Amino acid sequence: PVPLVREHRLYQADWLMRFYGFRLEDIATGNDGNLSLDFDPKLVAAVRNRDKFPVEINRAPLETLLKVPGIGPKTAISVMSKLSLAVLQGAIAAGDVALLSKCPGIGRKTAERLVIELRDKVTGSAVSLLTPPAGGKAATIEENKVRDAVMALVALGYKAADADKSVRQAWVALGANASTEALIKRALG
Repeated sequence: PVPLVREHRLYQADWLMRFYGFRLEDIATGNDGNLSLDFDPKLVAAVRNRDKFPVEINRAPLETLLKVPGIGPKTAISVMSKLSLAVLQGAIAAGDVALLSKCPGIGRKTAERLVIELRDKVTGSAVSLLTPPAGGKAATIEENKVRDAVMALVALGYKAADADKSVRQAWVALGANASTEALIKRALG
């Protein structure tokens, strides 16, 4: 009879290769093509490909997020649908495990893993603008305008730090009543 752990690893490998896009070279240990009985194949792939981690959350397609140990299709889609990109980035950058844990399918340990794996790839300067307001209070209209302007500049290719600085300078120059469009135009000018 085949040991249960070997059978389990074979099922895991089959699943990863069929539905997650892994190759045998990604999950096999050694040159003989065998699977490790001690470690999960997804973890083996992550350790073997350290150069691909942490994942760049700003540009990572769903397929890349699926390669993070502990994140499956349901969880990845759940996180992406529950939190906007800006809030997700802010939560990861700020290490807000509580907010990430509110997503269906994300427990405390998985939220902590997301923060550890992705924190270095979320720009630190975005924390102040992208972190959801404390205490669950709704963001003010001014905060939303500034955040939207920064996100527009980031979408145009600006680094978050530069976009943040330019929009804040525009906000100071134009005042709190400035529209998002005016903030963007001033920041670009």
